[in-house]
Amino acid sequence: MVGVNIVGVNTANRQDVKGQIISGKFGEIIARQKSDQEFELGEILVCDANGIDANNDSKIFLQVYDLQYGSQISQQNLELVSGMNLEENTDFEFMDKNLRNYKIAYLKNMISVEKNDSKNDSNDVQKVGSSNGAGKVTLSKSLPDMF
Repeated sequence: MVGVNIVGVNTANRQDVKGQIISGKFGEIIARQKSDQEFELGEILVCDANGIDANNDSKIFLQVYDLQYGSQISQQNLELVSGMNLEENTDFEFMDKNLRNYKIAYLKNMISVEKNDSKNDSNDVQKVGSSNGAGKVTLSKSLPDMF
């Protein structure tokens, strides 16, 4: 299954995926960070508004407002492995390092950018120029798809 990937705003290459949306609610979208990338507080990220639809150029801009650790290992086992590393100086590992522990970002919706479909031309929409013609920018009022 291909997920809804998020990339940084300054990313020129769409292959530079920073993470993937895994759950949340409006104003509190949760994304898992890719192991070779870093999320930063205040960072602006972009994802497709409707999943991986190739015909859809709509985007949602999201801002990172909180970070935390996540792990596939239970808290009790984390404490055991940590204790063995600290007290016994053992290099005890299980599971792949990139899958075992990771970082989670909490994101909030900022704006949505949609291709101009000319069916909604209300006053609360700002027209913006793009290489594909005019588009519209609105306050984001929807959730992006999850993986």
